[in-house]
Amino acid sequence: MVEHWEHPLSPECPPELATPGALVHVARKLAEAEVAGIAAAEVAETIASEILETFHLDVELLDEVYASLPARMSMEQLQAGR
Repeated sequence: MVEHWEHPLSPECPPELATPGALVHVARKLAEAEVAGIAAAEVAETIASEILETFHLDVELLDEVYASLPARMSMEQLQAGR
């Protein structure tokens, strides 16, 4: 899995690793974007369209969700008593 996460749809990736590899690929790209303060929509442009289509990822929805994360995380922390 580790050697195929960057290109999970390449012919070198075993078929049984394509879907989990694509999940790791998307998760890593989005996590890196969040840490760097880059909009999810901007990062989604770097994700293969086949992967976006496979998981029915709507770029605008991803951007909205990521924009709301700081407020949601703060609320969760408040509710947890932190």
